[in-house]
Amino acid sequence: MGVDVSGTVLSVQQYRLKNEVLVKVSSRISRQNKSYELIGEAIRATSTYWFATDATRLFISSLIHRAQGILDQDKCLDNFDANNVVVTNKGEAKFRHVKIIEKIYQARRQMYTCIVNVIRGYFDGYQIPEDMQDLINLMSTQQKDLLYQISPALLLRHQRSDRYTRLYEYVKYKVGTFQKELILEKLLQLPWVLQWKSKVPQNNVLKETFDFIPGSYDLKRPTDEHNNPTTPWTEREQKLKLVELLLDFVRNGTAHRSQRKTKVDPDQFETIIMVFYLMLLPKLQEAVYDVAGKPALVYLGLA
Repeated sequence: MGVDVSGTVLSVQQYRLKNEVLVKVSSRISRQNKSYELIGEAIRATSTYWFATDATRLFISSLIHRAQGILDQDKCLDNFDANNVVVTNKGEAKFRHVKIIEKIYQARRQMYTCIVNVIRGYFDGYQIPEDMQDLINLMSTQQKDLLYQISPALLLRHQRSDRYTRLYEYVKYKVGTFQKELILEKLLQLPWVLQWKSKVPQNNVLKETFDFIPGSYDLKRPTDEHNNPTTPWTEREQKLKLVELLLDFVRNGTAHRSQRKTKVDPDQFETIIMVFYLMLLPKLQEAVYDVAGKPALVYLGLA
């Protein structure tokens, strides 16, 4: 038995040639005949930022969803490569001339390996963006398969704010203190997370958010209900509070973007966050799953 397609489709290589694989972030924006720095001279001078285009994200997302649909029928695809994949003009991936076999452990592992190889091949000649590499690494481990289809690496830019807001509100208001601390602790794996404030002065939009209410992101000594100082935080508590302040900062940036002198639209704000804090959203989602499991994804409408 095989999977075949008909109609107008492109090979993976044809789709890749027709659509840009990566896109360079815009460094400036224009408002009312004025031009503003979007990213900032300091960081732009030392780094060039490229991200997967919407066409790339749509193709990879469709590839994973199509394979998952076969797994949901308790079947697997036999070995395949990019020659067994075609793509519609809208980025919808389809398999052709691939045998469908019984879903057993080894077959499932091999199918994910084939998907990873197709994705890697799609980026041949390019540096794979960090968020997409994180998805590849996750799929290569053959674990946490619930996260593959909902990876933030597959989101279009304007979709990221909604995903972040849902995760943020879940962590802030829905989980207990113990689970919340476990989630924040997992975010400590981000190498820059305790120095997140050092990135702020490099970007005017981030700086406006940071200064919106002076002192909002300072580490203040804990107080009781009467505002009297209590026992100082431990080193661990200080670190977790710094991570929580970062989550607050990004959430407030989303909420206040129209109140800035340098106004930005959702895509532009997400561009800034992707440049400065790209892996926050993927690792926050993974941390929520690690701590709260599938019920959290169901609650968030992600599973």
